[in-house]
Amino acid sequence: MAEIYVNSSTPIKSKIYWESELVNPDTVTVKVYDVTQDPSIVPAISPTTILTTLTATTVETDSGSYQVILPFTYTNRNRSLVIFNFWN
Repeated sequence: MAEIYVNSSTPIKSKIYWESELVNPDTVTVKVYDVTQDPSIVPAISPTTILTTLTATTVETDSGSYQVILPFTYTNRNRSLVIFNFWN
């Protein structure tokens, strides 16, 4: 689990495995959901609504590793985010 601090731009890194083997897909797409359910946010954000879709970049010095940096608009307050990686 990645821990991202409020108002920060720390990269979220992950490795991708398929059947226990490290793989290097051509494209990794990241979908971000807000599952905080904060009652002070009006209108409420549904946990099933995609906040943003980003393309991860390859970490050149670490085979099979990818990273994505969330824009400040998603780190400007305390949140619980769920991030799904899709690759092909």
